[in-house]
Amino acid sequence: MDFSEFVFEKYKSISRRSKITFISTFLIGLFAHLFYLMNVLNNYDSVVWIPRGYGDGVQSGRWALTLLGETIRKIWGDYNIPVFNGAVALVLLSLSAVVIVSIFDLQNIFYCVLVGGLCISFPAITSMMFYSYTSPYYAFAILITAGAVWVAMKGTISSAIISIFLLAFSLGIYQAYFPFGVCLLLLALLQKCLSTESTFKQNLLQGIRYLVILILSLVLYMIILKIMLQIFQVSLSDYQGINQMGQISLQEIPEMLKAVYSTFIKMPFESYCAVNGTGILRLGILGLYLVDLGLIFYYAYKMMKKKLILLQTIVILAVLPIAVNLIIIMCFKSTIYTLMVYATVFIFILPVVLIDKTEVTGKLKSLVKACRWITPIILCSVLLNYVWLSNGNYVQLYYSDQQTNNYYTTLVTRMRSAEGYTDEMPVAYIGFDIEDASYTNGIWDTTPFMYGGKNSEYINAYSRKWFISAYLGYEPVEVSYEEGMQLSEDPLVQEMPRYPDEGSIKVINGVLVVKF
Repeated sequence: MDFSEFVFEKYKSISRRSKITFISTFLIGLFAHLFYLMNVLNNYDSVVWIPRGYGDGVQSGRWALTLLGETIRKIWGDYNIPVFNGAVALVLLSLSAVVIVSIFDLQNIFYCVLVGGLCISFPAITSMMFYSYTSPYYAFAILITAGAVWVAMKGTISSAIISIFLLAFSLGIYQAYFPFGVCLLLLALLQKCLSTESTFKQNLLQGIRYLVILILSLVLYMIILKIMLQIFQVSLSDYQGINQMGQISLQEIPEMLKAVYSTFIKMPFESYCAVNGTGILRLGILGLYLVDLGLIFYYAYKMMKKKLILLQTIVILAVLPIAVNLIIIMCFKSTIYTLMVYATVFIFILPVVLIDKTEVTGKLKSLVKACRWITPIILCSVLLNYVWLSNGNYVQLYYSDQQTNNYYTTLVTRMRSAEGYTDEMPVAYIGFDIEDASYTNGIWDTTPFMYGGKNSEYINAYSRKWFISAYLGYEPVEVSYEEGMQLSEDPLVQEMPRYPDEGSIKVINGVLVVKF
């Protein structure tokens, strides 16, 4: 058997469900993200990593990202190529959808398509694509998180060990995907409780096993992180409170739980991290909440004779909002944005898990029938809206990049046109923020196309010099910080107006001074 025959035989052995899930997820992903793949779009971070790089690693607690990034750099090259990075990310996410469908053993092919489509078009994925330099690594983190749950369900000691290592490695790539794994394990346990074959003892032991796996994966992640910090001789960054990971005050727990549950309850009514930014999404979530309640009533009626298992089911459902919004607890004193809330996709997956095994028989068959009609209609509407929103976000980012490019082109032109300017002259930027009453890109601020991970304007982004270098090829020598402070106290500089006013760019004592 040669290589091509081997591949063909393996392909034939793949189930129809897996093939349809992968292909449909990838195609929906193309529909949602093709604009990004076919253009070069940069947010405030991605422009810094041109032409190469994988982002912040060990210092941000992402030791596995460093290991992967450095390995890829040596054997292939870690270049920021959107069409390639995006395509790899879509393949990995499509494989993740196959694993998720397998975890829940979904029998309805249409639901498989919907789950895959939602997972790949969800706002957190679009936000991930803004960071094109690291999107394949983050997609890989999602895949191994799903893989860890799939392995954990095998129930053996070896599978538990493998699951712990996979979850720890995923945490080492991007910590915000840990809630995604918690939700998968929780829904897998819920599905087991709802099955007719389960027993109270089996469910309890399985729940304890999953909890131990989660705890040990966190412990392993922290142990390896401490080792990596020592090897690289660095300390954790204070960005987003990363240097305070694992430090939770007992006094704050009630406030955290209040935030978690209130966020979950308010999802149909208030926008949260842009995952429900349109009326159709909020209405859809409200409809799905009602479907969930109906299906919970259906299962409660069926399980009246199994009161202990019913109690387990209620506990799992009560804990689910914590799992969905676990990122709030993980980053309680930090900013949370779209990229970090991928676990909220389970708001849409929960009704699918509940409904897939229902039977249209008995006294509540009308309720089940209604749920089976309402759920796919809502999910189709949500999916289409997410695809639309993804494209709208990419269009907004395109215009922001174009406007920023044009603005900096004018800035550099004026700098080079200053009287006495030479190409070898050092530059001193005095101040940072540009206050230009004639410039705005605020037309996008009132649209639903403002996912976290990008801004409407970039002229005051920290990455200004990288943007100018990448788009204009202008990279002059800058004076030192001390020289800049001395210049800022010079009376000639203090008398200068601020950019873009006339006289805000001057050559003073052999230095090109730009006053912002």
